[in-house]
Amino acid sequence: MKNSAIGARLAVALLALVFVSGCDSIQSMLVLDPVVRAVMPDEREAQSDEILNAVLGRDREALTPHLHEMIRGEEFQAGFDQLLDYVPHAAPETIDLISYKSHSQTNVAANGTQRRLEVYDATYRLAFGERQEFLYIRLRSQDGAPFLADTIRMFPVPEPVHASPADLTPGYIAALVLVIVVPTLVAFTFVFTFFVKRLKRRILWSALILFIGYPAFTYSMRAGTWSLTSPGVTASETSFNLNLIEFNFLSAGYLENIIAGDRLFEIAVPLGALLFWLQYLRGRLARKPQAPAAVEAIEAAAKPPAA
Repeated sequence: MKNSAIGARLAVALLALVFVSGCDSIQSMLVLDPVVRAVMPDEREAQSDEILNAVLGRDREALTPHLHEMIRGEEFQAGFDQLLDYVPHAAPETIDLISYKSHSQTNVAANGTQRRLEVYDATYRLAFGERQEFLYIRLRSQDGAPFLADTIRMFPVPEPVHASPADLTPGYIAALVLVIVVPTLVAFTFVFTFFVKRLKRRILWSALILFIGYPAFTYSMRAGTWSLTSPGVTASETSFNLNLIEFNFLSAGYLENIIAGDRLFEIAVPLGALLFWLQYLRGRLARKPQAPAAVEAIEAAAKPPAA
């Protein structure tokens, strides 16, 4: 009875989690600005806000001290004029810091000289009535020098992808079905483990069922295509990334890329759950019950000696 009660509670909690993760109306209530500011260094946050205010106020004098020397030349003045002309004259109704990223790299020259580069990216979402704009700011520091902006861009917020009945492609239908069925299967399997008596390695099986999904795929609603994310390889002129394995809670997820205006379904083959059912059907999960003679011997040893 105790295991049944625990399993029932976990089932309700996991199903509620699946429902919340797929509910757009609840996700829209989440506010990103305080979360991003909480993890962003105070110095970079203050500097990004100063650049934002200078751009919105078209204050070139306040903006210039924050610019990197590589974009202070005359050839960049026309670009800044276009940026300031593009900025709406009305003050934004809302300003949200929605994205912050940082990375650093150290390059070693042939003579042994090391050069360290640190980069911070900040993206704001500005609402001017019905007009929505992104403001992207990139700050960089070379070898411990002060952080200065080498990129400032403002561009429209892309229209979000919404699937209407006329746009229900086979790929989208498959992604929608899998993103519901796969987490449900994983949650059901996890709850079922509490009803398996004498289950060997219960904690290990729980971790495998909940977090191991392989291989993993992503469906982009904007592109309407599937892509393999794990194992996967991404390469550019300066980097090469090999993703052999990743952990997926419930083997599925939903991601909204606000900046790109895309919605992604992330789905993995529930390898842990499938392996559990394979072993269960083969009868290899439960410990064998003790023989009657062994039980009697244990009970006899547990009895207190006669006085």
